Amino acid sequence: MVHSSFFTQSENLKYLFSFLHKFAPNFDDPLLNDEDAHKAVYKDLSFKQNRINKLRHNLYNIALQYIYYNYYTEDNLLNNIAILNYAEDKGLTKVLKGHINEIEKKQEQLKIKSGDHFYIEFFLQQVRSRLKYLEDKGNGDILLENVSIALDKFYILNKLILFSHQIIREKITGHDYSYSMKKEILDAMPDSKHVNIPIVSLWYNTFLMVQEKDNFQYYKKLKSLLDEQAGQLPKLDIRNICGCLQNTARTFFRDEALFEELFFLYELQQKHGVFTYANGNYLTATIFFNIAKVGLILQKTSWVKEFLNKHTYKYNSEANNVNALCQAELAFSENDYDQALHFLQQSDVMNVYLKLIRRRSYLKVFYEKGEKYASSFKAAIDRNRTFISRNKESLNSTQLTAHWSFVNTLKTIANYRQSQDRDSKLIHELEEKVHRAEYIAEKKWLLQKIKFLK
Repeated sequence: MVHSSFFTQSENLKYLFSFLHKFAPNFDDPLLNDEDAHKAVYKDLSFKQNRINKLRHNLYNIALQYIYYNYYTEDNLLNNIAILNYAEDKGLTKVLKGHINEIEKKQEQLKIKSGDHFYIEFFLQQVRSRLKYLEDKGNGDILLENVSIALDKFYILNKLILFSHQIIREKITGHDYSYSMKKEILDAMPDSKHVNIPIVSLWYNTFLMVQEKDNFQYYKKLKSLLDEQAGQLPKLDIRNICGCLQNTARTFFRDEALFEELFFLYELQQKHGVFTYANGNYLTATIFFNIAKVGLILQKTSWVKEFLNKHTYKYNSEANNVNALCQAELAFSENDYDQALHFLQQSDVMNVYLKLIRRRSYLKVFYEKGEKYASSFKAAIDRNRTFISRNKESLNSTQLTAHWSFVNTLKTIANYRQSQDRDSKLIHELEEKVHRAEYIAEKKWLLQKIKFLK
C-alpha cells in the first residue's frame, strides 16, 4: 500500500517504510531511532523532530487503512452497513434493493445467529421501511412493526447478556449496577415468542441461573440446552455461557463430581472449536493448565495428550514455561517422576497461581522419590512460607487455604511414613479431615498417600 499511488504519492513515506522494514520484526533495536530515520528520508537536511513525527503519523494512518481493507470482508457487519448507508444517501435505489436482498439471503442461510445477525436484521428493516415510505408516498409505516420486532430481538438478547455479566461481576467485585428495563424484560419473557430463538433462550436461562439463589434447576436446564444447541451458537457465546456454568457448578459439586462437570464443559468447547477461535486467545495460561489438570485428575490421559498436542499454549512469552508445567503434570500422572522433575525445572512460570501449582508439583515429586529426596522435600516445605508471605496479596483466600491445607497435610503424611510406630487412629482421623475439607489442593492424590499408610 505504501508503494501504491492510490494511497500515497509521497516519496518520503516510501523511504521511511524502507528504512523501518530493515528492522522488522525487531523494532526494539537501539539502532532504530528518529535521527537515523530522518537521515534515511531527508538525507542532509538538519534534523527536525516535528518533521519525522508528521511523516511517522502519516505512515501509521496508511497502516490503519491496510488493516481496514484486510479485515473488513464482504460479509462483515460494518462493511454491509457502510454500503447500505452509501446507497441510501446517494439515492441509488437499485443498488440499495439489490444489496438488501443479497444480505437477507445470507441472513437466512446462517446456521449460527449471533448478536450481529439481529443487529443486521434490525438495520435492514429500518432501511426497508424508509425505502417503502419513499416509493409508496408515505405508506412505509406498515413496515414499522417489522422494525419493532427486529429491535426487540436485538435489544432483549443484549440486555440478557449484559444482565448476566453484571450479576456475576457484582458478586465478584461488590459493585452495585443499575439494571434498566430488567423487570419489564423479565415479565415479558415467559410469554414471548423470542424465547424460542436458541441464543435468546440460552442467555435467558443463563440470566435465571446466575440471578436465582435456588438455581440448580436452571443449571441443569442450561447445561442440557447448551449441549443440544451449541452448534447454532457463536463461539464467543459458547465460551461465555460455559464460564457461567463453570462458576455455578462450584456451588453444587465437589471433588470428583465437580471435575466431571468441568470436563464436560471443556470437552464441549473443544468439540465446537472454542479453543482455536480468535487465534486461541481464550486459552489463557491458567485456563490452559486447568483443562489439562482436570483431564489428568479424571485419568483422561489420552484426551489430555491430544489436547496438549493440538492446542500447545503459544500466545505469550510464558508459552514454553506453561507447556513444560503441563508436561510435568502429564509425566507425574504416568509415574515418570524423573521426567516430571525434568519438565518442572524448565517451567519457570511467572503467573503467581501457576507458581503455586509448580511448588506443589515439586513437593509431590520429592515425596514420591522417597528417602533420597528427603532433604529436598523438607527444604521445599520450608520455602513455601517465604513464597506465601511475599505473594499473599496476589492470591485469593481460597487459593491460600487450599495450598496451606495441602502443604500441612503432606508434611503430616511424610512424618507418618517415616514413623516406625504409626497410630492407625490418627491416620484415620487425618483421612476423614481431608475428606471433609472444602478447600484442599490435590485431595485425590493426598487420600491415596494416606491409604498407603494403613
